[in-house]
Amino acid sequence: MNAFFFNTAAEAGKWIIQTVPKGVSVGWGDSLTLEATGVKEHFRNGPYTVYDRDAAGNDTVRKEEILRGALTCDWYLVGSNALTENGELLNIDGRGNRCASISFGPHNVIFTVGVNKIVKDLNAAIERVHKVACVANVKRHNLRTPCSLTGECSDCTVPDCACSQILITRFSRHPGRCSVLIIGEELGF
Repeated sequence: MNAFFFNTAAEAGKWIIQTVPKGVSVGWGDSLTLEATGVKEHFRNGPYTVYDRDAAGNDTVRKEEILRGALTCDWYLVGSNALTENGELLNIDGRGNRCASISFGPHNVIFTVGVNKIVKDLNAAIERVHKVACVANVKRHNLRTPCSLTGECSDCTVPDCACSQILITRFSRHPGRCSVLIIGEELGF
């Protein structure tokens, strides 16, 4: 995997726009860190095939189609729940679409990671996700989970569970497929 450091989300956004060629298909996961880069509007308004789950609104059938399309896009843009000092990326999903796209499918994956997500090791990464990221995201999406009420993960298996899939990305067998953009700002959860 390639790693890059940018002082700001705007700088990372410029790099993404310069790196992703015109005319390709682009999809993304739900990420406030990616949102901070400002690239979504560029792709929505440019010569790209875009898999944008927000475009589906409340249409669950259309949303599912978009999520499946993103599994095979040329470029997948995504945040990460945590990055260890050893270079491992930890992502935990409720639905699993983001984890699936990270591990296989899209030809290229660009991770955007704020410095607040850097942790010592995988144990600290899982703890961070359960105490910070999942709790904040279930509240943001109005999901009905125990952690939305208590503020702490209870290892639930309720229908709205935000921790159904766990993916650790530590290496890519496809040279150049994954780029990790570390951003020198506190971004996302």
